[in-house]
Amino acid sequence: MSKRFTAFVIVLALLSFLAMGETYAVKGMLNPPNSLIANAGLGLGYATGVGVGGGVEYVIGSFKIDERLPFTYGAAGRAGLALGVGRVDISAGVLGTVHFAWSSLELPEKIRWLSNLDSYIGIGIAILPSPNLSSIGGSSYFLSKNLAINLEGGLSASYIGVLLKL
Repeated sequence: MSKRFTAFVIVLALLSFLAMGETYAVKGMLNPPNSLIANAGLGLGYATGVGVGGGVEYVIGSFKIDERLPFTYGAAGRAGLALGVGRVDISAGVLGTVHFAWSSLELPEKIRWLSNLDSYIGIGIAILPSPNLSSIGGSSYFLSKNLAINLEGGLSASYIGVLLKL
């Protein structure tokens, strides 16, 4: 029972931290142009078993839609390793990405904690296991200016991990 109570207190503390935190966006962007980003995580691949994934990205530039919604775009490389029952799957690819930071929206006070959320999609070419069209998608919640919790799917794996702005 004490382990459940401790876990409950930790979750409440994290939620209160997220709800009361300041925004880390600059001009409505959490990953502004010229940012170098690295991410890595653990998760379940599409094969039975466990996997690891991660990659790097360089944010090249930005553009606006309707003069108030800033998006950033970049070039990324991703790799994954899935360890399944009797098999090992390796995936790797290069992708173009587009990011949207929720901080650019005029959010009500009750959900203002979403202003540290960056959502993104990417499309490109997978090199391994065989050349083909591939995509990624995910979101990162920034805990500080340079550190985020990252959820991502694509390139034959889904994972939860960390993102670090270098």
